[in-house]
Amino acid sequence: MSNRFPPYIVQILSALTAAGYEAYVVGGAVRDLLSGQTPGDFDVTTSARPEQVCEIASRKGWKIVDKLGQNMGVVVVVVDGHGTEVATFRGERYSTDVHRPAEVWFCDNLRDDLSRRDFTVNAMAMDLDGRVYDYYGGQEDLKRRILRTVGDPRRRYAEDALRMYRACRFVAQLDFTYVEGSDTPDDVRWDYDPARSLEDNLRRGAAEAAAFEAEHGTPYGFGMPGTPYFLRKRYVFDTSRCKELSLERVRTELEKMLTSRAAGKGLMLYLATGLADCSCRVRERGQDTYVPVLPELRHLVNLHQNPRYHCYDVWEHTLQAVDNGPRDLILRWALLLHDVAKGLPGVRGVNKEGQPSDHGHEKESAKLAQGIFPRLGYARPFVKRAVWLIANHMRFAPMLIAKKNTLYRWVRSEAASGRFRSEAELAEAYAQVAAVFLADMGATWSGIRHDPVFDDGRALAREVVHIAATEVPVHTGDLALSGKDVQGLLPPQSPLTVGEALQYLLRRVQNGSAANDAEALKELLRHKLDRELHKGGTGDDPQA
Repeated sequence: MSNRFPPYIVQILSALTAAGYEAYVVGGAVRDLLSGQTPGDFDVTTSARPEQVCEIASRKGWKIVDKLGQNMGVVVVVVDGHGTEVATFRGERYSTDVHRPAEVWFCDNLRDDLSRRDFTVNAMAMDLDGRVYDYYGGQEDLKRRILRTVGDPRRRYAEDALRMYRACRFVAQLDFTYVEGSDTPDDVRWDYDPARSLEDNLRRGAAEAAAFEAEHGTPYGFGMPGTPYFLRKRYVFDTSRCKELSLERVRTELEKMLTSRAAGKGLMLYLATGLADCSCRVRERGQDTYVPVLPELRHLVNLHQNPRYHCYDVWEHTLQAVDNGPRDLILRWALLLHDVAKGLPGVRGVNKEGQPSDHGHEKESAKLAQGIFPRLGYARPFVKRAVWLIANHMRFAPMLIAKKNTLYRWVRSEAASGRFRSEAELAEAYAQVAAVFLADMGATWSGIRHDPVFDDGRALAREVVHIAATEVPVHTGDLALSGKDVQGLLPPQSPLTVGEALQYLLRRVQNGSAANDAEALKELLRHKLDRELHKGGTGDDPQA
């Protein structure tokens, strides 16, 4: 196993052990190596004190880049251009700060150092020869795909409140099941059988829920029984200390969770434990304010939808849509919030069959997102694009019937709207909204059963991206004629400037009355000039 350590890590471990100190790779790198994955980075723990690490680094000619970290027992050593945290065995005591320890002391053995870590699968160490040191059951939990705290979860989370958010993130990244105490995955996760149809799983889940509630008189688990995301057992975290976490740190964990391979599982735990309902701290100009994270998600749980189209409630439909989407931050955010207004007063209604309807939910969801994203600190370009994706994710549905004419009108209106700077940007936006549409559709009966209408949806998505990328210019720079080309066509006393001529041609192509072809545009401009010269006009044209 040690031969999977990169050369710079081998050099650090070798130098420390040659000097008579213990040294190990620790944490997530060990977990990843044991799982057959390539670690993203490596951390080293050692019995050497920070000053001794610095002395060894100096002898080797290695650079030290973080001397302030020595107060916490951490030295960042740079070997062959790679910065590595080398931390002395230590213990920690937490106080009022909900993320940073109030006191750090050095300890003399690896076991005590590992005891302070968050989860068992992150509390393992490996030496230079590949021997694994596991005092808290990390290897067994790794085999069973379990995420469990080292010791009492209440103590671990009281020490560092960010660990609660990290729990959800690791569930999403590793595709593990979160458990506490002696619980097993069978105690927590619904026994979803992918070999059965979704209908069968839902029937089994509903029957088990009814039997449980009849026996105990209390609701069964969390979520929609019978789906891949349902939790038999709901863990509720003590989130009272989350308020003092910085919003930046919480958002970072949320982003990592959203872009993970099992984002839906992490999000289910995130909502079930109460973390979405928390507020976090934002410090500006020395003043603290507290902003809610995502309480807007709470009402989506067990929110019924029209069974003609939907196999899930709104929340589990959202989770499936997120998992269906590409692992891109803006797309995952758009999918998380694409139906967030469903069920709200003024949106939720009943159709003529007596089934729930949420007409116009995409516009109201976009309005909610318009407030959520700035609150969480996202920059204006990100907000504008994400909100646009949410507002437009339902535009494809009527086009499955109306087809091409409606599709062209939509792209042309967006090209002329001023929202986009170039044809390339327009095409990017349509590729993104097509991905959101397909991920959303894939979380309905049509997508899960792969009905022909889902194939039509994929074809429609490809077509709209092609139109946006090749047929509808946004800026005069997207025209098949350049400003230099136009200048060569204008007579000495031209009634049009180059800019006016380009704008005229752009409008004609955008409204569909001309093709973006060089020869066609030249001919169109010649006719325009003839009309202007004949009437002695100023450039006004009713067709412009």
